Amino acid sequence: MKLTDSYQSEIGSRRADSDSIKVLDYTIKTLRYKLEQANKKRETAVNEVRALQSAMEILNEKCSELQLRCQDLELQVSLHREQMEEDPELQPLDIPVHVNGRRDMAPASTAAAAMDPNMRHGFSHLELTLQLFSKTVQDAKVSVRKLTQVICHYLRECGESATEVIFNLLKQQKVGQWANHIPRAAIILYFEAFLNQVMFENFENVSFEPNGTSNTFDPGVLRQTCYKAFQNLKKQEWAGIEKTLGKAQAVVVSANFHRFLVMRMELVLSQLGKITTMDMPVVLMAAFFNAVKSVWLVHHLAFSFDPMVTLFRVAPAADFDPRYMEHVTKLEEGRTRSKVLVMVNPGFVVNRQTIKSQVFCGSNHQ
Repeated sequence: MKLTDSYQSEIGSRRADSDSIKVLDYTIKTLRYKLEQANKKRETAVNEVRALQSAMEILNEKCSELQLRCQDLELQVSLHREQMEEDPELQPLDIPVHVNGRRDMAPASTAAAAMDPNMRHGFSHLELTLQLFSKTVQDAKVSVRKLTQVICHYLRECGESATEVIFNLLKQQKVGQWANHIPRAAIILYFEAFLNQVMFENFENVSFEPNGTSNTFDPGVLRQTCYKAFQNLKKQEWAGIEKTLGKAQAVVVSANFHRFLVMRMELVLSQLGKITTMDMPVVLMAAFFNAVKSVWLVHHLAFSFDPMVTLFRVAPAADFDPRYMEHVTKLEEGRTRSKVLVMVNPGFVVNRQTIKSQVFCGSNHQ
């Protein structure tokens, strides 16, 4: 009887152990499942955070663009008011026109267009306004700034330190030995300044090349040619060009622009080290195209004006002049007495009106 009880007790113990193992196994599987779900939720949360960070960067960039646009609009309104106050003749006038023996009033724009000798060349000077040129300059600033960001991102993807590459580039330029003293937060401004220096080189020459030669000598015809080139290039978008890359019927904007684009790209890439031997991604090609196109548009629109729009540059160590310059950033304190460290964007004079140069200043020039 005792053996039977002992045997049954042993069986009951084994059953209990088996049940405990089953419970433990179930618990482990449950915990494992919960861990997998937690990891998935964590990955989802990380992706959402990255998406939010990317969205915030885009929003910050758009806010910066809007701030620049607002500043330009305020400048244009102020200049327009001053111009209207100084010259009442700029007010629109109704000019009498005789039609079939009847004296009618024609709109000022129609009469001015009829009297404008430039209409014989296919466009009126009324189309060329400070607002149009200011917007074209603003688009160029945004496009070059975007190219700066894309190049830095590409350098990182190539395994390079964008900061180190830019430092090495600046040491080869006029910045020289004091490149190491540049604040880390401002290094991107110096790179943007370098790109603008390359993009706007030889801007004063009608051909946008060092020799400055031109096949057109009549001033009116030259303005017409430049404005027509401006209109034609403005219609060209990268999306349409990208679709034809590598095909026999690839889109060619113009031989002059193509040469200008290739030359500017080579000037920039030749300063960036070994990445020039790698295949260029489409996003970088698009950024180069948009930046070069925007600067080309500024140049050709400038030569469409009468008198021609002039570009001015600010040298390092120059005193800050608020009439012709504006601070591109507020990194430095005491900016009212600061010296110019570097010109980020050049300035322009349009019919005696100034589009200010953007400069980065410091309390002491290195």
